[in-house]
This record gives sequence, structure tokens and C-alpha cells, in this order.
Amino acid sequence: MTRQRLVHLTNNLTSHEHDTQTILLPDPKNPQKYKYTLIPGDKIPDLNLDTDIAIVDHIARCGGIGLHDCTDQANEFALVPPTDFQAHWQYRYLFDLDGAAFSGRFLPFLQSHSLPFKTALFREWYDSRITAWKHFVPIDGRLHGMYSTLAYFAGVHGKLPDGSVVNWEGHVKEGEKIAEEGRNWANKVLRKEDMEVYFFRLLLEWGRLTDDRREELGFVG
Repeated sequence: MTRQRLVHLTNNLTSHEHDTQTILLPDPKNPQKYKYTLIPGDKIPDLNLDTDIAIVDHIARCGGIGLHDCTDQANEFALVPPTDFQAHWQYRYLFDLDGAAFSGRFLPFLQSHSLPFKTALFREWYDSRITAWKHFVPIDGRLHGMYSTLAYFAGVHGKLPDGSVVNWEGHVKEGEKIAEEGRNWANKVLRKEDMEVYFFRLLLEWGRLTDDRREELGFVG
């Protein structure tokens, strides 16, 4: 449901108190300092943090006997038709979240010139090989820091609920540096040659396991 929560946070916030967001922003009275500001959900658009986030095509992993959550979610989230995957590259920042399983989009995002914001629930083979804030931007699983992080990189040019004006330039250069570090790592590690070597070693081990002499076989380099 993390993906549904992200769509709700960016498209469906209301004035209800449970939609109030806590965002780290410059203090209008002292821009050199920062403070957490409580902002009602329906006032978030006043910050001009524009996003383009939606659930595509249909809701997966829903429904059941006597349940109507598929229809309820479809009505709530206003589904959109699929788009060309290449359309992602027109955006500076890309959100990647695990769903019912791991996300298959993260590595292509990492290979692009865009900056991936990642929320992960499942472990991946590369977890110990990449570093948060060096190769990608981590977002907590509850998405509590989502707006603060987006505000830091994208900047804020809008007003707060009390009428105070905030003009905070985005940290674009810092974002570009992280994006390029991630891209450099991906280009070194995700080569076709690496995949061939891995697959060859996998076949060797599979051959050993299926051989009746599996306890005796070994491969000496």
C-alpha cells in the first residue's frame, strides 16, 4: 500500500487533520534557519511542489470475497492509462517504491540522468553495494519525509498557511551529483559482460547440484 499512500499524498490530500503534513522549510523570519512546519493537506499545493504521480491501468493485489476495495481504490485514485516507459526521462526526480514485490524500475532509473527517490520494503542483491545519499535518495517507508526531501531538491516558491512567503532555491546541483554517481555505478556494474559471467557461474553450480557426484565436484580456477 506504499504506492497508494504516495498517490494519496500527492493527489488526494484534504483539510482533515490526518492529512496534515510536517515539512522542513526555511524559517520565513530567519531564512538561515530551518524549522518543521505543519501544513494542512489542502494547503500543500500553495508550495508549488508540482508532481505527476498516479496509479496506472488497474489496482493489483486487491479484492476478495465480500470485498470491494478494488472499485473503491479505482474511484479514489483516478487511474490513468499506461505511458511509454521512456517518458520517465523528462523528469528530474523519479519516485520508486516497492509494491507487492520488489520494484523492477529502480535499476533503469539509476542508469538514467534523473535522480531516483527510493522507498524499499524488499531486500535486493545490490543493497550492500550502493549507498544512500551517494547513489540515490532514500525515503522512509511511511513517506513522512517525502515532502521535506522533495522541497530540499526541487525548491519551494509559495506561501505558508499563515500567508508567509517562502522562496527556497532547490539544491539542483546536489541532486545532479547524486544522480550521476548512481549512473556511474550502474554503468560499471550492470554491463552485459557481468550478466554473462554471473549466468555462467550459475550454470556451473546448477550442473554441480544436479550431478550424482555433487559432493565430490569442485571448480578450480
